[in-house]
Amino acid sequence: MKEQLKKRIVGFASLCGLVIACFIFRYPMIGWHGMYDFPFMLLIMGSIAIVISGIIIGNKIVPVLTTAGYVAGFFAGYFFKSNYYDPGGGLLSDQWIIWMFTCLGAIFAGIVIEIIVAIVKHCKTRKSKAQQN
Repeated sequence: MKEQLKKRIVGFASLCGLVIACFIFRYPMIGWHGMYDFPFMLLIMGSIAIVISGIIIGNKIVPVLTTAGYVAGFFAGYFFKSNYYDPGGGLLSDQWIIWMFTCLGAIFAGIVIEIIVAIVKHCKTRKSKAQQN
């Protein structure tokens, strides 16, 4: 039981970090991004990724990169956004696109790293068993 909790503690901590980051970016920084619902949608997407990978499966890299991707995506979107006008004259911004794809890229990178780590561990285990025989 204690080992199972240790295996999943990174997922719980990452989920807490993601919720805190969402509420920091959603309410106090609303003047920076002007989006009311989108930070919450990214919170749901990130929470699903963290619950599946970190809490159910017990991975350690994907939950951390999901939370880091949420935070990095906000700042990347803020610094690299471009404002433009739609044909009707309304002001649009691509900050949400940058934020979303940075977050998705971090989740995807975490999955790839987890797979690589699992393959390397498997190869090392196989090699050490072969050397023992």
